[in-house]
Order: sequence, then C-alpha cells, then structure tokens
Amino acid sequence: MDLSQALTVANRAMLAQYDRGLSDVETAIIKGSWENKTYDKIAEVSGYSDSYLRRDVAPKLWKLLGQALGEPVSKKNFKAALARKWQQDREVVKSENKAESDRLSEQGGNEPKNLSPSRSDWGELVDVSFFHGRSREIAQVQEWIQHKNSRLLAILGMGGVGKTALTAKVAQQMQGDFAAVIWRSLRNAPSLEMLLGELVPFLSEQQDNKADIQRLLYWLRTKRCLLILDNAETILQSQGHAGRYISGYENYGDLFRAIGETVHQSCLLLTSREKPAEIAMLEGKGSPVSTLKLVGSPEAAIALIQTKGLLGSTIEQQELCRRYSCNALALKIVATSIQDLFGGAIADFLAEDMILFYNVRRLLEQQFNRLSPLEQSIMYWLAINREWTTISELAADITPTVRKLDLLGALESLMWRSLVEKQEGKYTQQPVVMEYVSDRLIEAVTQELSQANVPLNLFHNYALIKTTVKDYIRESQFRLILEPIATKLGYAFASQEALKLQLKTVLQQIKTQITPTPGYAAGNLINLGCYLELDLKDFDFSNLSIWQAYLQDVSLQRINLQNAEISRSLFTQNLGSVLAIAYSLDGTRIAIADNEGIIYIWQVANSQLELTLEGHTDWIWSIAWSPDGHTLASASNDRSVKLWDTTTGQCLRTSQSHTNSNETVAWSPDGKMVASGGQDCTIRLWHPTTGECLKIFKLDTDWLFWISVAWSPDGLSSNGGKTMAIAVQEKIQLWDVETATCIKTIEGHEQYVVSLDWHPHKNLLASSSIDRTVRIWDTSTQECLQVLEHDNYAWSIAWSHNGKMLASASHDQTAKLWDAETGHCLHTLSGHQNWLWSVAWSKCDRTIVTGSHDQTAKFWDVSTGQCLKTFQGYIGSIWSLTWHEDGQNLYSGSGDHALRQWQVATGECLKTTTGNRQTVWAISPSPNYKTFASGGASKIVWIWDIETGQARHALSGHEGSIWRTYWSPDGQTLGSISNDCTIRLWSSVTGQCLKTLIGHDYWVTSLAWRYDSKMLASSCVNRTVKIWHPETGECVRTLTGHQDAVFGVDWSPDGKFIASASFDRTVKIWHPDTVECCQTLMGDNSMFHCVTWSPDSSMVASGGGDKNIYIWDVKTGKCLQVLQGHSNWIYCVAWSPDGLSSNGDNILASGSSDRTIKLWDIKTGECLKTLVADRPYEGMNITGVTGLTVAQKKNLKILGAMET
Repeated sequence: MDLSQALTVANRAMLAQYDRGLSDVETAIIKGSWENKTYDKIAEVSGYSDSYLRRDVAPKLWKLLGQALGEPVSKKNFKAALARKWQQDREVVKSENKAESDRLSEQGGNEPKNLSPSRSDWGELVDVSFFHGRSREIAQVQEWIQHKNSRLLAILGMGGVGKTALTAKVAQQMQGDFAAVIWRSLRNAPSLEMLLGELVPFLSEQQDNKADIQRLLYWLRTKRCLLILDNAETILQSQGHAGRYISGYENYGDLFRAIGETVHQSCLLLTSREKPAEIAMLEGKGSPVSTLKLVGSPEAAIALIQTKGLLGSTIEQQELCRRYSCNALALKIVATSIQDLFGGAIADFLAEDMILFYNVRRLLEQQFNRLSPLEQSIMYWLAINREWTTISELAADITPTVRKLDLLGALESLMWRSLVEKQEGKYTQQPVVMEYVSDRLIEAVTQELSQANVPLNLFHNYALIKTTVKDYIRESQFRLILEPIATKLGYAFASQEALKLQLKTVLQQIKTQITPTPGYAAGNLINLGCYLELDLKDFDFSNLSIWQAYLQDVSLQRINLQNAEISRSLFTQNLGSVLAIAYSLDGTRIAIADNEGIIYIWQVANSQLELTLEGHTDWIWSIAWSPDGHTLASASNDRSVKLWDTTTGQCLRTSQSHTNSNETVAWSPDGKMVASGGQDCTIRLWHPTTGECLKIFKLDTDWLFWISVAWSPDGLSSNGGKTMAIAVQEKIQLWDVETATCIKTIEGHEQYVVSLDWHPHKNLLASSSIDRTVRIWDTSTQECLQVLEHDNYAWSIAWSHNGKMLASASHDQTAKLWDAETGHCLHTLSGHQNWLWSVAWSKCDRTIVTGSHDQTAKFWDVSTGQCLKTFQGYIGSIWSLTWHEDGQNLYSGSGDHALRQWQVATGECLKTTTGNRQTVWAISPSPNYKTFASGGASKIVWIWDIETGQARHALSGHEGSIWRTYWSPDGQTLGSISNDCTIRLWSSVTGQCLKTLIGHDYWVTSLAWRYDSKMLASSCVNRTVKIWHPETGECVRTLTGHQDAVFGVDWSPDGKFIASASFDRTVKIWHPDTVECCQTLMGDNSMFHCVTWSPDSSMVASGGGDKNIYIWDVKTGKCLQVLQGHSNWIYCVAWSPDGLSSNGDNILASGSSDRTIKLWDIKTGECLKTLVADRPYEGMNITGVTGLTVAQKKNLKILGAMET
C-alpha cells in the first residue's frame, strides 16, 4: 500500500464514520507522518504552526481516525492500522463479488463459462503517473462504488479541472475490484451503436457481438465491470438547455437511464462538463446514481507548477493557483507563457495582473458559445456581481424580465455545464470564467460605444457598476469593468472633447432608439462620464430611465433629469462629519449625528433615509436610544440635551441646565433616567418624561478634556444598585447612583479617557484614551486585563452584544475588532480618510458601523473585515483663508477636498485644485506667491504650484493630521502643526525637515510667526500657548491662563503682542516677553476657534461657535463690531491688505462651516459679498422625477438640485 492508497483508506474511513473526509491540515499530518517527518518539519512544509499541529490537530486526528478504523491509532502505528483496513476492504469486495456471482448462477440462464479475471482495455487513458492530491475525492468515489453500489456516477467540472485524471486514477486503483475495466473517450462523438459495438464484445470476451443496450446490461449483471466514458459533453447540445443531446445522439439518454435504473453489479463512470438530463432525474439520496462536482485541487496545482520549473515563493505559487482556481489545464497553459515571457518568475507575472491567455480564452469561448441567450445573460450578470448571487437578485438584474421558472432552468443548465457554482441557494463563477466573461463584456460594450450605428445591446441590458452591491464589490466593478472600458475609449478618441461629443451621440441614440424601453444605458452613461471626469453639464437625460447610477462623491451640476425615472441610484448625503452613531435596540434603524447639529435616522434593511431631526445648533457628540426604542436622546455643544420621538421626529423636550458643552448622554438600563455630562464638570440625571433634574454629580475638577458616562447593566453592580462609570481626565470613577458618591477610582491610563462601555454580561469595563490604548478592566478588582493599542487616539469603543468582541475607533483613521478574551486583533478596518469618532454594533453582531470626520459612515462585515456600504456626506466647510498680497485674490481650503482661488471683485472661483482628496484644513501661500502649502487628514504637507495646480512636493514626517501650515515671513521655512503634538519646520528649498519642536503634550492647534521669522507661537488643546525659538527648537516661554482648549493664536504685525482664542469664550492678549496677559476679551456665548490681527496691530477679529465675528479694540478691550450673517461655526478669519473697502478701510474675510466665505466692511458691519462654491448637484433639474422619496429630493435640493 502506497501513500495515495493510505490517504484513500483514511478518507473513506472518515467518510463512513463522520460523513466528512480529511481536512487539509489532517492530510498534511498523515502525509508528513507517512514520510517519517517530525511535527516541526511538517509545520515548516505545510505552513501551519508547530504548536497547532502538535497540541491541537494531531491528537484529535489520531483519536478520530482510531475510532473510524476500530483500533487505537497514533503517529507510530497508523501505517499498520491503515494497511489492515485496506486489506479488509479488499476482502469484502471479493466476497461481495462472489456472492453476486453465486446469486446469478442460481438464477440459471445462458451464463458464460471460463471468463478471464480482471481484464482491461484502457483505450485513450491519460497518463496519471504524475498525480497529486484528490485523496478526498478518490475516497468519495470509491465509497460510492464499493459500499453504496453506485451504478452510474458522473464526474462533472469545467474543462481542464482534472476530471479525466481523477477518473483514471480511481480506475487504476480499483481495477483489482472488477472483472473487467474498459475506458472509452467520446471526444469524436461515436454513435451509440458504434460504442456498444466495442463494449459488448469486450465484456463478453468476444462471445457476444450484438450492439444492443440489453446485451450490455446482461453482461453488466453477469460480472462486476467498470465502464468509463470520457468527454460526454461532446454528445450534448452546444445551444439551448444543458444536458440535451445533439440530433442523432438521443439514444445515449436511453443508455444512461437503463444503466441507472436496472439492477446490476457494475458501474459506469462518466466525465462531462455538463450534466446529462437523465442523471439529473435519477440522482438523489439513496439512489445508485450520483454526481461529483469537481473543482481544482490546490495540492495538484502546486505540484504542477513546481514540475513546470516556475520560480516563486510558496505564497506566490499559492496566489498563482488561486487566480486560476487550481485548474490544471489553465495552469499548464499559463506556465508555458510564464516561462516564455517572464523567465519562469511567478512574481513578475503576478505583477502584470494578467489572467487570460489565448488558449484559455479559446477553451472558455467554446463553452460560452454553446449557451442560450438567457444563459449568456446570467453569465454576464454573475461576472458583474462578482460574488455569490441569489436567484431573486438575478431576477431583479435581468431585463427584460424573465420568468423565474426559466431562470431556474437556465441556472440548472449552467451548473450542468460546470460554468457556475452553487452554494446555499447562491451562484457564482470561478475566477478564470469570471475574468473571461468580464473581458467579453468589456470588448462588446467598447465596440458599441465607439462605433457608429451599432446597437447598444449590452450597454442597455447590463449595469457596468451597481449601487446595490457591497462597497468592495462595487470597487472591483469600477476597477475591472468600468476602468478598462474608459481606458479603451480613451485610446479610441483623441481628446476629452471628442470623447464627450461621442457620449452625447450615444445619449441621443439612447433617447431615439431605446426609449421607452427601460434599462441601464442612461445610468451607465452617467457613471462612465463621471468616471472619465467629463463635464456632463447640459447633458439632457430627461424622460429616461436612470438605473444603478452611483453619484456619491461626484459633482453632477446643471444636468437635466426632468421627468426621469430614477431607480437603485445613490447620491451624496447632506451629512457632515459623523460624530455619533447608535443602532436601535431592535436593530432595524440606525441614527447618525453630525457636526451640523442634525440627526439622521435610516432604515437598515434598505438604507432609506426615514427621519431628519433638526433642532440642535452645534456639534452633536452623543446619541442614545431608549430601551423601548421610542425615544432618542442627544447631547450637543450647544449645551442642550434633547429627547426626540423616533416615530415622528418631533423634539419632545430640551434641557439646557448644563453651563457648558454636553459631550455624553446615556439611558439607564430600565429607561427611567437619562444621564448627561458636560464641560461644566457635572453629571446630571434627568427624568425622561417630566424633564426634571433628579441628581447632579459634581466632579472634583475645574476642567475636563472630555467626559464620558456608562451605566452598568442591570444586575452587575457590586452593591446591588445602579452604578455609573465616569471618565474624569486620566481616571475612571465608579459612582453609586443612589447615594451620588464615588465608590471606586480606576487608574492606569496615561492620558485623558474619552470613551467607556460596560460588558453586557460581566463586571468588565472597557475604556479608550488619547494615550492610544483601549483597556479592559475587572471592576471588582480594578485589575487591567487587557491593553489594546492604536497608532493614534483611541476615541470610541463598543462591546459586541454577545460580549466576545470589542470594537474601537481611532484617530489613526482605522477601527479595530478585538477578541476580548485573548486581546488578539481580529481585523483592522481601513478605508476612512480622516479621524474616526464613533463605532456601533448591529444587533446580530455581524456588522459594525463607524463614523468619521471625513463625512462618511461605513458598514463593515465583522467576519471578513470588508466594507459593505458607505453613506457619503458632503460638507464644504471653509477651514482656512489667506489673501494674496494684491488684495484682489483670496485662497481657501475646505472640507470638500478643494483648494480654491477666488477673484474678490467678481466673487468668481478662478481655480480649483483637488489633487489629494482630503479635507483641507490648512492653506498658506509662500511669500512670493508661486507655491502654496496645504495640510489635512493625510499626515502629509503638500506643496502646490499656484499657476498649474500641480503638486510639487509631499512632505512626510507627521504622525497625525495636519492642522495648519504657515510660511515664515522671510520665505525660508515652512511650519506645520499636527495632532501628533509636534511642530515641524521644513526647508522651503529642499523640503527637508529642519527641526521637530516637541513640548506640547496634546494637539497643537495653531501656529504664528513673528514678523522677523525669529520667533513663533503655538497653541494647544491643553489650554496653553508656547513661544519657540525656531533656530534652536527651544521652547522659551509658556503662556497659561485659559480655562479650556486654545484653538487660535496670532502674532501682531508689529511683533509686540500675541492674541489667543479659546473654547473658554475668551480672547487673550499677551505680552510675549513678560508672559503677562494684557487684556482678556470676553465673548457672550462663543467658543472662539480663530483670531487674527488687523494690519495696523490695533484690532483683532475672532470667530467661533456662536456664528458671529467679533472685532475688538486691543487697547480698550471694547468690542467694536459684531458681524452677523453666518449660520454655523466660524473657522477662520483673515484681514485684507490695506485700503480695499470703499471707504479705504480693510476688508475682513471669514470662512464658516455653512460653506460660505463672507467679505465684511468692518466699520459698517456690512457684508459686502458672499462667496459660495458650487455644490455637488448645483443646477440639477429634478422636476418631475420619479422613484425618489421626499427625503431624497430634499437632500438633493440642499446640495444644489432644483425643481421648476
């Protein structure tokens, strides 16, 4: 007995005992042990860890195998045990054959005499001396033949997968169990009469020459025979339903039916790419007719490419095999090409990202051309969908509509042809098949679009991308379908203008030749035009069906959609930075709160916007559903706590007892109280029905960086009552709710704690901190059980409902999923382009949702870590402004990723740069106005050419987002600040980092140079301002006195004073030499975010959260003007150069979260001009459109669409 036979015996024994064969790792252990290898050597070869094999898999394997074989088995004696079982099986087969022969003899009749034992005619048998793997399949086939008495067995699979080789191996191994073995190929489509003319004489040893089905059955009853018919697809139709025979070969169906239905002791093995109809009718549980669907063998594929002499690592070999689904024929063909074109180097071939070569294409083309139109349609849709697809999804895709019965029949036909795979009611294709069909679609669509008077059949009947698929699938559709079409069209047309003209011609063709037949052509055209970045302004899509248009994060301005029917299309949402997310307790709805002060409630199942809750006037940091799901609580920077009716969207009550921003809100488990916490250093408990404040917890601190509260679940409190965890700076306090006293303090974090969440079933508490860690605590012992690390502030955490996993969201732009028991990171979820603020679990724990400052909410598959869906928002907040020295031009950086140059006189936007696709928080022209620097969430400082808009340099070094960039007045140095707590100084000539200034312990928020470039000042979230010597990097002074974060700092033009703006609602004027605060300017209710000096150093302007701009006289401290007109936060203010207003005074420019820039006359307080960039759907005509909800239309109008 050799290794192959041993594996077959083991697989057969496992199948009989446990209804499963050996797993890959179990096979590796048996194979290695057979070759007398140690576990560490087996681990090295197989890729598994030594401890995993030695301590886990091997002991279990020997125990299971021993039970299956009926005797104790170990690594030392398993060979002997398998040999005994092998011999026993052979004796059983001989006994069964003798019994059957005796039974037939007793029945009498003209039985033949003196037949020779074990005769064989191998015909065109392939050489299987080189054969690897397939032990499970071999065992399964042998089990069916030897113990299940299968009379008809079909081995099915696509061409080249190894059906013939497997069948040959089985036949060779089992030939001793049969009196006669005969192999015949149907490649040349012999008639049934011709075939029988060979089979009957051979089986009868030339005693019977009658080519008749009944005579064949006689001989199959007489003795145990094995018949093999290879390549049965040759006799089947190439068009129409699979499994039907070509004309003149229908009697093959009679043969297969007779062999399957008639009692005999023999077996017919059939190989085919398609399943004959008779086999489909006869097979079933307990039936002597079976089918084995064959897929590629990884072990055989690896062995094949090694034999071909290809060069590559184990991982590269595995990837090559994966790409071709371990299809032996495809790998043989491609191996030759790799040798010829890449010198045998697998890595070089993989780098080219090529799958198809001519011979493989020809093989697949032969298959595809055999299909009916409906089957071809299904193949196209499966290639487009690129994942397991249900029948209902296919039915929804296919146009014109087809009957479900026809669809089922076509799918069955495709399965018989081995062109699709089925799993739990879903269908897909093997990668090579999918690649071929995709390429076929791409070629056909490109021809339809680029040639005149060609019908738009495929372009109209198939969506090139889909909005209804998971995000990662749509990304692959863009990459593998839409992009190749766009590239080919780019080659076909000399310029963008020519291409645009051609698409207009196609649009006219859609309107004249296709309308009113609904389909995908219009949606495809929009998607293609947006991908090609063509200006579709004035394209007329009126009265068309627009299906599967993906319009998130694109500009589609001044396009005519009047009376269009819009279906299954996605648009950008009027959604700001996503600060808080909460699932309803029944999991059917999700609430999302943003920095615009709005809460949105979506239906989870269909992603339809259900409610918009408006009432807050500032950032909403926390939301929470009541336990009964009827009420939503929210906490905002506007100092209020609101309770909302989640059915009507009505605000039920508002509490404004907090004297500072609210950052957290949480319901008690019984729903009888709501807790809120704010920057006034108190926790307040509210009665949700009456609004009465029941208790106030006063925290022992005069300032909080952040606050978070979490109720312990019912029954987990150590004192039997309600316990609340509160984050207080670096500590966590546990409070007894009844007595309003702190009963425990948990310490361990090195910096401020910002999020807390209790385990749903245990006395465990999770916390996250800006020290970049997530910690899990035993609240009984106060012991830290786990420390989990991010690369930046760990801002939000949430336990899964089963308590087995913990999710964390970080300012490192990732979320992580953790095994709470082991602390192992299961997945790192990457895809956001800015800080993450929030994370929440779905009820079933299969999905998490993350919210980010990049104006997106993303839904992730917990098991795979892939992004399933994205809600894309839009917010054109103006984060930074700076004037050109001529006073005629203004530069802005905004949340829509754009750097813009404005002509002040006309209000026209002269130039827009969007190269880095990041929110632009900082923009700073160089003193010579040839370049400007920008910064944002990407951790990179970009240097741009003002004239061309092209990036010149990318300065890397910061580990966090870039808040501001400032050139030194002499133009020699660029300063940048980041939330990585550092300031970096860069050479304007070389781009090299000259110095890194370290001294702030939290976010650095603003930077200002002194006029002579010899000193600079910086502000920080930790309430301080620092003064630096840039030459030495030394911090020479620290200015203290603010009571909250400082977000703005500016040095007076004469160099005598520094102004700082703080969330403590003050602007302070400092003397930099004495560290003396000369003046404190008090705003009414504004958390100041920015401050700037007038050119003559006599005034400062400040702006912030109350939407107003304050003009202050520095000497007197008097407020000279309050400029009103913005409708949201003021993020930046900038004085113009001298003498630009009508009365000769300076103009002040202000940028706001309301997406506008305003120019002000500071003496009169008059707004001279408002500059507004075009919104994504500016001027889009949606008059009379159908298919959109009221909420969707409202959203489009907010983003620029109009109804006439």
